[in-house]
Amino acid sequence: MIVVIVLLVYIAFGALINSILLHLTFINGLYFSVVSIETIGFGDIVPKSTGARVWTCVYILFGVINIGVVIAMCRETILEGLEVGYR
Repeated sequence: MIVVIVLLVYIAFGALINSILLHLTFINGLYFSVVSIETIGFGDIVPKSTGARVWTCVYILFGVINIGVVIAMCRETILEGLEVGYR
């Protein structure tokens, strides 16, 4: 549960920073953060300055790791629950 909260806080923090660096509204910054972390990359919002590009690269790196940990933990919890239910 704590890992999911950390992911949501990470996304909200990234949305705030992206809205400042890319001159977006918070909602568009949130959209850009989620699209970037999930490696979808529609290309409708792109960072133009070098600093924004470096921030986005670092943010995506840790975001993908974070979302991978959340998915692994949720998978483990579900499988454990199914195993207990099976017994």
